[in-house]
Amino acid sequence: PDIIPADPDIRNYSFTLVDGDVFYREGGIMVRQDVSATMSERIKGMMELRDCTRRLIELQTIDAGDGVIAAEQRRLNELYDAFTAKHGLISSRENKRAFDVDSSYYLLCSLEIHDDVHQAHHPAAPASRAYGHRG
Repeated sequence: PDIIPADPDIRNYSFTLVDGDVFYREGGIMVRQDVSATMSERIKGMMELRDCTRRLIELQTIDAGDGVIAAEQRRLNELYDAFTAKHGLISSRENKRAFDVDSSYYLLCSLEIHDDVHQAHHPAAPASRAYGHRG
């Protein structure tokens, strides 16, 4: 079906996968997204980044320990590098179009820095882009 009851574990206004298909939760329902294979690939990549970023924040919140946090930071950095190598910056027009309805889009954008002088985006420094810099 194209519309199913919302999974209570999925945040409202967020993408999720159901049997390999991209769905979007809005209120009490989740709607299958009719998107191209390329768009689906972008969305799935950003979902993976989103989930890893949220996991990292949770690990830091519960003070899971430096080793566990550092491992998750490395994972996030690897995911980010792989995603941007294939699809460009999170803040690119195509990626924004694919994912900006997800409530976590701007959280993902925080992994990049906007250079106002040059009107360009670039990845945040590796130590801080994964919310892991402990000053």
